[in-house]
Amino acid sequence: MGNEHMGKSERDHIAWRWRLLAAILATAAVYSTMAIAGVDRGLTEGLRLAAELVVFAVAAVIGYAAARQFEKGVKTRLTWVFISIGAALFFVADVGLYLSSVTAGSGVAGAGLLSAFGAITLSRVLLACGLWIVVKVYHDSGLPLRLTRYDYGAMVVFGALNFLTVILGANTVRLLLSHAGTNLTHLVIMICLPLPPGLALCSVFAVIIWRYARQMGGGLVAKAWSGVLIYMVALPVRTVLIGLTPYLLGKDSALLWITGTISFLGLALAGWALYLGASYQYEACTMEVPREIDFSTTPGETLKA
Repeated sequence: MGNEHMGKSERDHIAWRWRLLAAILATAAVYSTMAIAGVDRGLTEGLRLAAELVVFAVAAVIGYAAARQFEKGVKTRLTWVFISIGAALFFVADVGLYLSSVTAGSGVAGAGLLSAFGAITLSRVLLACGLWIVVKVYHDSGLPLRLTRYDYGAMVVFGALNFLTVILGANTVRLLLSHAGTNLTHLVIMICLPLPPGLALCSVFAVIIWRYARQMGGGLVAKAWSGVLIYMVALPVRTVLIGLTPYLLGKDSALLWITGTISFLGLALAGWALYLGASYQYEACTMEVPREIDFSTTPGETLKA
């Protein structure tokens, strides 16, 4: 579509997508520079936390805005509400992990860890439920699902990444809980039990939805689910890279600031991808061009006038 055919709303969506990405990359450059220069860790981590919170707050807001474009009672509305809540839960998790790091050994640290692990687990469970709702909507519409070998391959890759995430994440949890009491360790284990199956289901459902959307003609809705897919890939890739970097560089290497940069970029880019998906869905719901609106709704569902 040429620029002369773009509406103001569409141009605004495109501009804000790239502005947010540019802000993330600029913050990563500043964060890395501060870490290399030996700036106080409290300042560098404060900058990282603030940037991540802004990204996930924006993703949560646009996700909820996309949900509100569907009529009450429409199943897809609940899916985007769950996605919005998931973004907000990562906001909570980030704050919890930060508090646990700056108040190590105190009761606040334990509460921070519990809230972080609880928020992460709940976000995966809600996402799996939301994705299942959309899969069922497409299935009940009678639209045949034509998965290709690439789709199955994507499911396997996502599953493998999430499996590595569980292994490397368990090592991180073990380190964080090394000075915690037995009761806290047991609580964390119980809280995280739904996480592996939730990750596995998300890996399958997201690919199925993306394929359904492509079969319906692609368009903005396919771009929306592509954003959700990127979000789901970015998080385990981040965890794997964080887990492997100390072994590749050496635990006493002067280059370990790279781990912090990977951590920030991985989480912030995941949040940006979620924002990207939600903004495409919002744009699809508010487009004035009927051809695009037809491609942006699931079968049998109605948008607000």
